[in-house]
Amino acid sequence: MQTVQLNDTLVITNIANCKKRILTALKDAMQQNQSEIVIKLDQVSDCDSSGVQLLMAAQKQGFKENIKVSFDNYSESVMRAFQTVGIDDVNEYFHDSSEVSQWAKQ
Repeated sequence: MQTVQLNDTLVITNIANCKKRILTALKDAMQQNQSEIVIKLDQVSDCDSSGVQLLMAAQKQGFKENIKVSFDNYSESVMRAFQTVGIDDVNEYFHDSSEVSQWAKQ
């Protein structure tokens, strides 16, 4: 299992850097025949809607590659950003693979 610790901000000005780290983890997981990556979010000091979009895109890409992308240890700023876009409980929103599957097809 690959782990990505995001230690910075998930805001529009830093999305490219975070995206690169996540895509590298997905690529490494594929090359090593791993079925999951975990993105740790406890050190994220700020998150906006572009950060939420990046995390959802990571899950969608993982689904396409048969790699489960999960989030761990949400910071308060990440939770506020998810709530702002209408996702009150990220764990409930992506509770099982069928929900991810439905979302990924959109």
